[in-house]
Amino acid sequence: MSQSPHSAATLKAAPPAEHHGQEGEHAPTRLQVRTVPEVHCRYEVPSGSTSNVRHPVPGTTELVPVREADGWARTRPQVSFTGYLATAARTQDGQGSSASRNQ
Repeated sequence: MSQSPHSAATLKAAPPAEHHGQEGEHAPTRLQVRTVPEVHCRYEVPSGSTSNVRHPVPGTTELVPVREADGWARTRPQVSFTGYLATAARTQDGQGSSASRNQ
């Protein structure tokens, strides 16, 4: 289901997230994306709810391996595309460190 730690998974960068309440500047961390599966799940209005707000249904999550997080997930029966679950390892000078490979 997951890709090899050395495969070329690609995650297209989103605009930088804005984090409120953090003081000072933080040095950027270099990461190597290891896997980037699509996340799909079913949504329903919980029984007994007084609103029409749908929530994820526990136990319906599907992880679909892909080579690139391009935002064009294929439709899957009975579940909705939710996003991506990126797993990554810290790198040093653009290469995976031995410490991150052993974790």
